[in-house]
Amino acid sequence: MTSRAFVPEGIAPSLSLACVIIQRKSELVLECIDREGGSIRWSIPFASSAKWVAYAETHLLVATDDSLSALSLESGQLLWESGLRSKQRTSEASVEVQLRGRWVIVLDVDSGVRLIDAQTGERAWSVVPRGRVQPRWF
Repeated sequence: MTSRAFVPEGIAPSLSLACVIIQRKSELVLECIDREGGSIRWSIPFASSAKWVAYAETHLLVATDDSLSALSLESGQLLWESGLRSKQRTSEASVEVQLRGRWVIVLDVDSGVRLIDAQTGERAWSVVPRGRVQPRWF
């Protein structure tokens, strides 16, 4: 069984909600492991490989190559989901995601820069700059 562990970026809303995320790729499962006792808080099916995980005040953000999801820290329930890739994908370059305060910054070579509200998943703005975006520059 192949697994990947993530320590979420940022600060958990409380010590009791702090966790380590394990993705069991062979079973396409995402698990939240309680950092205090090591017990499994929740385990949910998650079809895509996680690339980035962060705390966003009251929930957990999980980015894959294609989407950004917000999950309840208490139950793993999906709160919202937002697509990350443009429909006119021209490259296989990965999308870069960063959390800055309440905002998620998404840099994509094909669709430019987007700012997403970490609490609601709504896009605040997006811009396609002239030339090519260099996602690894931030």
